[in-house]
Amino acid sequence: KGQFGQVYLVKLKTLEGVKSRVKKVFKHNEVACKIFESFGKISQDDKTNEKLKEMLLSEIKLLREVKHSNIISYVDVLRTETKLYLFFKFCNGKDLAYFLKVRGGRIEEKLAKRIVLGIMKGARFLNKNKIMHRDLKLENVMLHFPDYPEKGSVTDTFLKEFDFDNGNFEVVIIDLGTAKIEETQLQNTFC
Repeated sequence: KGQFGQVYLVKLKTLEGVKSRVKKVFKHNEVACKIFESFGKISQDDKTNEKLKEMLLSEIKLLREVKHSNIISYVDVLRTETKLYLFFKFCNGKDLAYFLKVRGGRIEEKLAKRIVLGIMKGARFLNKNKIMHRDLKLENVMLHFPDYPEKGSVTDTFLKEFDFDNGNFEVVIIDLGTAKIEETQLQNTFC
């Protein structure tokens, strides 16, 4: 659950009709869907809601344009009268905050280096494209295990016992909702 919407695992019955360029993000016909419940209720007069709408549309625009293995992959967007559905690659390994909790708050230095390298590759790509994430934290970095044979998220036991020295895993930056395209050398943003 995020600040502005709930994220669900969606299992598609078929890939028929799905564009071939996005089929590669599907495994077991699963994608993530972030649902913004009150999107259709946003009025022109409400500045807070208008800012929220602007952030959502900005995130969608960025996700459509950004293509990098360490940045979450955009799949599609669907809007109804009251809701906005944002579909993207499903990362089965959960976020780094959860991962650290499952691992007792500690990880080996070699593993930490691999994770930080993945974060840095994604951040460098964003920087080269003049995009500031502005909310990079443990909860906005996911692990993904492409060779995990089961449907859905990996288990806690899997996270504890996985051979990170030899196994295949990806580090993926998510949630570009507060990201901003750099317009000038100095941004007028307070953190």
